[in-house]
Amino acid sequence: MELKYLQKLKDNPSLNPRIKIEGLGKDKIQELESHYNRGDKFPLAFREYLFLAGIRSGTGVVDNDFEELREDCEESLENCGYTMNRPYFVFDRLDSIYSIFFLDEDKEDPDIYIRSVWRL
Repeated sequence: MELKYLQKLKDNPSLNPRIKIEGLGKDKIQELESHYNRGDKFPLAFREYLFLAGIRSGTGVVDNDFEELREDCEESLENCGYTMNRPYFVFDRLDSIYSIFFLDEDKEDPDIYIRSVWRL
């Protein structure tokens, strides 16, 4: 895959010297797109990320736990009385703070939204 956004990640694969990055094949990326985006392609920057580091990244992004991550996010949203009326993809979590991008935006490098879904 030719890279437009993540050349620095490719050029610096040892962000964490203990973890060697490992990417997904194009077939696996298409499986994820079929499952999470009705067969439409993910934004290009995220496709590049999956290709380079979708199995193991060393970047701090959740590695390949997308189903569990999505379920946890939906449960947290429901518990707090929130609803999401747009298609979105959850790709990271730190405690109860989720990182998402929307799948209905036509952007190669999508805006990232970070949302805490708990109440005091």
